[in-house]
Amino acid sequence: MARYLDSNGISKAGGHRLIMQDVGLQCAAETCRLVGSLPNHLRSQQDQAVRASARIPLAIAEGAGRQGRDRRHLWRVAYGTARETTAVIELLVALQAVDVDAGQSVLARLDRVQAMLWGAIRATAG
Repeated sequence: MARYLDSNGISKAGGHRLIMQDVGLQCAAETCRLVGSLPNHLRSQQDQAVRASARIPLAIAEGAGRQGRDRRHLWRVAYGTARETTAVIELLVALQAVDVDAGQSVLARLDRVQAMLWGAIRATAG
């Protein structure tokens, strides 16, 4: 199966791929770019934002390969991690440590992936 990156750096495959996984990947990429040049005294928040945002598409992808409760559990993990990432970005915006407009853009994308995950979690409940 051929894989390539589109102009946004998102991997495309010849098979099926969840849109929310792509949105999660965009969240992680944007978060990493946003926090890439934080001052040393915010290194802990930088590390937390990078690690948390990276877990979002990873948990979505793993959940897509599972069924039943496993799938729902992994998507709940991704949802909680997206909320964690949101909290870190909100803190950095409040501290004026990152560009406000760029921060708001990341927060909007995080809100979108959270909504998608919430819908997927509810759809797998039962």
